[in-house]
Amino acid sequence: MAPVIDSESVVRLVATAMVQLSQQRGPSKTIYPDAVQKALNQVVLLALERGAPPPHSVADLVRWAQRPLGEWPLDLPTDLAAEDTVLVDPDTMVPTQRCLEWLVDAGDTLAELVENKVMLGVLAKTRSAHAPDSYSEFRKLLITQPVLSRSEFLSVSTSNIELELLDEQIKYSYRPAPSSLRRDGTYRLCGRCKGLLVPVGKDGFRCELDRCRREGVALGDTIDPGRHQLVYQLLRPLRVFVTGPGLAETDLQTDLESLGLAVEMWPEFDAYDLRITFANGSVWAIDVKDYANPALLARRASPLPKRPPYHRAFLVIPQYRFDERRDYRTVFHHHVDPEVGEHLELATDTEIVTAAKKQLRASAVRRSERKDR
Repeated sequence: MAPVIDSESVVRLVATAMVQLSQQRGPSKTIYPDAVQKALNQVVLLALERGAPPPHSVADLVRWAQRPLGEWPLDLPTDLAAEDTVLVDPDTMVPTQRCLEWLVDAGDTLAELVENKVMLGVLAKTRSAHAPDSYSEFRKLLITQPVLSRSEFLSVSTSNIELELLDEQIKYSYRPAPSSLRRDGTYRLCGRCKGLLVPVGKDGFRCELDRCRREGVALGDTIDPGRHQLVYQLLRPLRVFVTGPGLAETDLQTDLESLGLAVEMWPEFDAYDLRITFANGSVWAIDVKDYANPALLARRASPLPKRPPYHRAFLVIPQYRFDERRDYRTVFHHHVDPEVGEHLELATDTEIVTAAKKQLRASAVRRSERKDR
C-alpha cells in the first residue's frame, strides 16, 4: 500500500514550523502558531505509519528537526535531500539555510516576504521613478552592510541620495538584533560577510552563512550596543537569499573585471545579475544563486529575461557547493524543466572565469590571424 503521508509535504511543514518558532517573540512560548501544531500532527502520523517512535511535543519536534533527514522515516528520493540535511542547527538552535530553501520551495510566506514585500516592492518603486541607480545602491547596501548601528540605520537613506527613495523599504528590511546574539554585552561581526556571529558554547562563534562556515570562523569587529543603543540586522531571508548570493555576485564581478572585461551589475532593474560584454561584441548573461539543494534550485529555475539581450545565459553557483555535492550538476539537470535547461547553462563561478579566459584567448588568436593575412 502506498504511504498516506507525503514525505515532501512533511519536510515543508516542519521547515515552516521551525521558521515560525524562531520568529516567535514574547515571554510566552506555550501558544504556538497553527503551522507548528499542524507540523507536529503530520510528523506523528508519519512516524506511526512507518512504525517509528513519534514526537510527543513541540520540544520533541524541534529535536527531530536537529536530526539529519536521513534519520527520519521518509521516502524522499536521495537526490532531493541529502541525508545529512538538518533543518535546525543543533549548535545555534536556528533554522539552517536548507530549512529556508524547503520553505521557499513550498511557496509559503517566506518567499512572499523576500520577493514581494521587499525586492519586488523596491523594483516597482525604482522602475516607476526611472531610478536604476537607486535599485543598484539598495542591492549593494544589503550585500555590504547586513548590520547597521542605530545611527547608521537612522541616516542611511539620507546619507546616500540614491537611497532616499527607498527609506520605507530600508526601514522594513532591518530589524533590531536579538540580545541572544550578544556575548559579554557586545555583538561580534563575521570578518567575511559582516553579519552578526552566533555565540556557541563558552567562547565560540558561528556564522549563519554556509560559505563562511565552510572556511571557518573569522572574527570581525565588536559592536557595543550600549554605545549605539540598538544594533539592526537584515531580516533572515534577506541575509540568506540576497546577502549570501550577493557576495558571490560581487566576487565574480571582481574576477571578471580583472580580466579586462566590461561587467554591468543588475542590468535593467535586475533582469539578471551580471552582464558581461567581450571586445568582439559577444554578451553573456549571468544569474547567481547560492543554493545548497540542487533539486530545489532546479524547481525554481526559469529562463532569464530576453532584455537586455545576450548570446549565452548562465545560472552560476559558487564552486564550494559543487565541492560539497559531487552530484550537484546531475541532480539539477534531473529536476529542471527541460525547456529551462535548454536555454540556461549551469556553471560554477570558477568555470565561468575559466570560460571567459578561453573566450578572450580565442579572440586574441583570431585578431592575430587577421593581422597576418
